[in-house]
Formats: sequence, C-alpha cells, structure tokens
Amino acid sequence: ESLLDQVEFSPLENSALLPPTLLISAEVDALTLQAQVLWRDLDQRDIGDRYIVFDQLKHAFIDLFGVIPQAQRAAEEIVTWLKTI
Repeated sequence: ESLLDQVEFSPLENSALLPPTLLISAEVDALTLQAQVLWRDLDQRDIGDRYIVFDQLKHAFIDLFGVIPQAQRAAEEIVTWLKTI
C-alpha cells in the first residue's frame, strides 16, 4: 500500500509527494489556514499551479452546484485546470 492510498495521508505533512495542484478553498472554512500553509509550501516548490479562495462561502460549497453561481464557477475552474495537465 502506497502512502497516497492511506486514509490518514496528510497533504500538509507529505506535500513533496503531491503532483501539480489546483487548490480551492472557501473563506469561511475551518481548513482555510491549513490551505494557506499548504499553498505556501506548494508555491515555494513550484508544485502549486493555482490557489483560489471563494469569498464568503463555507466548506463544501461545491455541493451547492446548481444552487449558487460560485459552485458552478469552482467546477468550471476545475475542468479548465484539468484540461491543462
């Protein structure tokens, strides 16, 4: 079993193993600070491709796809980014 297959895998502790990364977070999210720390680490090593923070939204806002426009924009950002890798 590889490290990436382990349930307890933490990107913060293993960022050197991550591929090019699109990081999307919400402003009102308990994980915002961790996302910022991860992004700084990825960006310093030129692994981070893009970091997007959606203002005034909470964790898992993409679950509201079809309800709020920001969720659709996040999905579009993901699709666009995936086409570049």
